[in-house]
Amino acid sequence: MTYTFDLDMTPGGVPQMIRLSRYDKNTPTLKFNLWDGPTAYTIEAGSTVFINGTKPDNTSFEYYCEYSGSEVTVNVTEQMTAVAGRTTCEIVVYTNGERKGSANFYLDVEPSALSDETVISETDIPIIQRIPEIVAEVEAAKYLAQQWAVGSGSGQDIPSDTNNAYYWAMQAASYAGGGLKPEIVQSLPTTDISTSTLYFVPSQSHTSSNIYDEYINTDGTSQGWELIGTTAIDMSEYYTSTEVDTLLADKQDKTDNNLETTSKQIVGAINEVNGKIAANNITINRWLRPDFTNKKGLIIKAGAKFKLQNGNMKVYAADTTVDLSEETLTAGKDYFVFCDNDGTISVSQSATPEATQVKIGRFHTLCANVGTINMIAPTNQTASGGDYLVKPYSEEEDPDFYAFYNKTVSAVSTGAYYNVATMPHPLSGYEAGDILPESIFCLDFHPETMFEDAMVYDKATDKAIDVYLQSGTGLATRSAYGAVHTVSRQQPNHLSDMLIVGKELLTDTEFTSASMGSNQATNIYGSADASTVGGHSDTAGRRMISAIGCEEMCGYLWQWLKDLVTVSSATAWANTDGQGSFGQEYWTPHALLAGGVWADGANCGSRSRHSASVRSLVHADIGGRGSSRVRRGA
Repeated sequence: MTYTFDLDMTPGGVPQMIRLSRYDKNTPTLKFNLWDGPTAYTIEAGSTVFINGTKPDNTSFEYYCEYSGSEVTVNVTEQMTAVAGRTTCEIVVYTNGERKGSANFYLDVEPSALSDETVISETDIPIIQRIPEIVAEVEAAKYLAQQWAVGSGSGQDIPSDTNNAYYWAMQAASYAGGGLKPEIVQSLPTTDISTSTLYFVPSQSHTSSNIYDEYINTDGTSQGWELIGTTAIDMSEYYTSTEVDTLLADKQDKTDNNLETTSKQIVGAINEVNGKIAANNITINRWLRPDFTNKKGLIIKAGAKFKLQNGNMKVYAADTTVDLSEETLTAGKDYFVFCDNDGTISVSQSATPEATQVKIGRFHTLCANVGTINMIAPTNQTASGGDYLVKPYSEEEDPDFYAFYNKTVSAVSTGAYYNVATMPHPLSGYEAGDILPESIFCLDFHPETMFEDAMVYDKATDKAIDVYLQSGTGLATRSAYGAVHTVSRQQPNHLSDMLIVGKELLTDTEFTSASMGSNQATNIYGSADASTVGGHSDTAGRRMISAIGCEEMCGYLWQWLKDLVTVSSATAWANTDGQGSFGQEYWTPHALLAGGVWADGANCGSRSRHSASVRSLVHADIGGRGSSRVRRGA
């Protein structure tokens, strides 16, 4: 079935709506006549044409298309109609690696008649219906076997019956030029014995009258007989018709009792597989990953694919390691990962690819040695020796990250409200210039912000978090190693700084999660403002770094959160931001501060909070930190 549509490559206009049924595949073919306004759009020879689409569940697809002149042919695949709803699509034309033009349209996928939970009725299991036919086929095969062995009659007139093994033995003998001649006798002869005859004698060991023993004579005497075989067929492995009827009746009873259960099991298995596919799909989006056996290594996972600069698709059939141990990776810097048209992988601090390269990912390097350190976390464990999973990675779906964060508890301190477990820090032993595992992003998995510099992924909140405290303001807002921190700024202005670059201030939950593994109950070494961000240690000489790699979360600067928690009594409106250009406040809101400041010592930590400050407060010991959503898919 072929549907033909017109698409205009000229930008603007309302995209065309094409309706298909869910799970349509292979049968429907879409043909598009491309136009450039009033004239036909001609696709240059040697071009590559793709169809791209993003489905309602935010997963995407991309396929090559055939073309001729201005006509493009698209064979509908299962993935294109797998999700009901409106799918945004485009036909894209590339010539010599350059995008020449595109045309948009919508696929409106109607829901299928059967949902994933539908119990399949017995009429959808044709093997059950065909059992009577199968039984009949077995009976016919058994009868035919008997006919071929001994004939369809009584067995007494076999030479006149051509539907048996005896007849064809005679034919073979005649074709062989007078070899052994078959002959049926009631008993072995005692005179005129032939050495070129195959004698068939009624068998004395079988009750059936049409079973024969086969003899030859080697010397023409009564002592020369040799038994060479029998025409009997072993039917012990066959069922009689009565036995088949009994088995069929028993099978039908069990089928009636278990059919609904079986159908539900089938649906359950399908749902389980779909769930694993979905989970793996999330994982495969993150196809550029750390090599945990090499702190300066990357792995490109099997299934990764992207378009090269020359327009060809690069697809990885197996996991591929990228060893950067010979590279000089500068501490506290962002590196960009490039792939050349020949598949060569390289990295650079410059975000600009060469003419034959395409940028496929990025990562950030650790700014200072971590040393051998432990971390603490709340637990319900009462003794050492157990495992503690620092971040919620699945052992089945993401075994590498699971192993990285699954730590053995070395000590447990009991408390009245919760116990405290001590364990190795995930980044213990990492050195300056090593790749921060959670800072690795790729085309299909990256922060959804204008500036992705120095960010790490937090699995627990599914957010990308700034490694460093905020530096700069407005469009110059950054997370950067060694920069001067931004302080003496009201909470609404910190929030505006983040929003303008596509980030937010952290929430109370995000701060608690991102700061896990940081120094607790200590402040920065020297108990004073160090002005710059990154690489500092606390008063105990421990690096101020969290489990995912965030620097100075606790004990350096108070950090504004976006949570508003309390109000103060007031009797009038007030310009709490100093100007009132964007409205005034009545009963001034307070914003949470988190982490503790350079002189707070034992009060600092991942749960340290201050809620007595109005959000209009300006102070030299208060800064901020950004977070962003994570985008999956190109």
